[in-house]
Amino acid sequence: MRFSHILLITPVIFLTYPSVSPAGAGLNTNAKIACHLVAHSSKTLPCQSPPKPPCNPGSSAFTTHGNLNTPYDLYILVADGDSSGGIAAAEFGIAYKGTSQEGLDVLGWTLCGDAEYGSHPDAPAWPLAGSGTIIVWDHTANCQKATAIGDLDAGVTAVAGCLYVYAFSNDIFKITKRPLISPPVVSVVGCGKAAVRDTLDFPRSVGKVAFGQGGGGFDPCQ
Repeated sequence: MRFSHILLITPVIFLTYPSVSPAGAGLNTNAKIACHLVAHSSKTLPCQSPPKPPCNPGSSAFTTHGNLNTPYDLYILVADGDSSGGIAAAEFGIAYKGTSQEGLDVLGWTLCGDAEYGSHPDAPAWPLAGSGTIIVWDHTANCQKATAIGDLDAGVTAVAGCLYVYAFSNDIFKITKRPLISPPVVSVVGCGKAAVRDTLDFPRSVGKVAFGQGGGGFDPCQ
């Protein structure tokens, strides 16, 4: 079963964005950007009832390995955010082989935030391999403060979006630093007075999903 390589890019929505303080020790220094794989469904909208696995140290609730020749929905989530400050934005990049019908193909993207600001003009367009983005939630009307069921420390989980993927051969999908900015970073921003840009501990704080034989998947919560 083969799919054509189609990229579905959601247009940017303009909305209220917080005035962000410089990177520093904010409330979301322990946040993670994780990946979670589920069987692809064409019957439901990806953001309607998205999965929100708990982020608990010492255990793994995120699925980080997939089979070849199988369609999946690959969710990108901010996990372990601060419950008082909430989450208003996440900044990151992605990496995978990026050759059509060799390794992983990304066939579509659904934004689950309120807006997105895509790659640097000199980087590949989101969500191509090597691209990056900023996902934003309205910090006044839609600050993300919901806790995943089963999360022992009441950490906030926010669903950034969902990639429709299919692997033809072995590959690893990785969350990376957002490219071509100075310096490249993975970061999370809180809401209101907590609107500090927290640079996350890379690569410990980001997820990977392996497809096919061998390892390489990683749950940053474990």
